[in-house]
Amino acid sequence: MNIRAKFKVIDLQPQGEEHTSINLMAVYSEDKTHENYKYWKYTPSGNLMMTVLSHVLEGYEIGQEYYVTLELAE
Repeated sequence: MNIRAKFKVIDLQPQGEEHTSINLMAVYSEDKTHENYKYWKYTPSGNLMMTVLSHVLEGYEIGQEYYVTLELAE
């Protein structure tokens, strides 16, 4: 079964000249009509951190939200 979650960028940190670390956390909302409440209900907690080539993250900003899908690698 695939899992689809929604995460918010909370930190971007350069790692040397070619890499950047991105840290994301699961979204949250107390407003039951907001999309983030629906995602929080099923994924109430989560943290994702990756270090990638810096050019891959061009345009990414702290506070932006992204969907993350987990699916089995075969």
